[in-house]
Amino acid sequence: DFLADDQPIGTSINGFKVIGSRTILSELDPKQIEICIAVGTPAHRRKMVEYVNLLGYRCATLIDPTALIRPSVILGQGCLVLANTVLNSHVRVSDHVFLNTGVILGHHVSIGAYTVVLTGAKILGGSNVEEGVEIGAGTCVYPKTRIGAWSKVAMSSAVFKEVQPYEVVSGNPARLITQNPSNWFEVELQEIPDVT
Repeated sequence: DFLADDQPIGTSINGFKVIGSRTILSELDPKQIEICIAVGTPAHRRKMVEYVNLLGYRCATLIDPTALIRPSVILGQGCLVLANTVLNSHVRVSDHVFLNTGVILGHHVSIGAYTVVLTGAKILGGSNVEEGVEIGAGTCVYPKTRIGAWSKVAMSSAVFKEVQPYEVVSGNPARLITQNPSNWFEVELQEIPDVT
């Protein structure tokens, strides 16, 4: 079954029936249910994780059967790994990361909590993507590159050098578009309706 704040009860989403909004979580038994958070922005993922943890729920990690994950990979709690994703040797993925369809992570890549890597992005060997980063579809990150916390990389970018925390970069090669204030994601979190 499925919870959605913006869909009527009974709606079918990818074969799953909407049974209500997240407000019904307070009525259910957290010992009987694991939660999968399927929102696609880092700030929203963090907000939802904090909410379900407050209610006592555990977040499940879901892996599509077509994903290729090497035995040396460390995968955190509450992650989503979609179809045809490849996680090469010694990759470390922190909690609550969303790896969309066709993402490729090279050897020894590290991905921080709440990060979202969108369709077809490639992060090459030894790169370090910190907490709360959003990497756009089709992006390529050069080997051994650091992507700073709560930054954004626009779709189809080619990242050849370090991205500082809170920066928004775009292009080939990726260039600074704007520097977000260090609390930008907290402002974004305040815009998300609260149910507590």
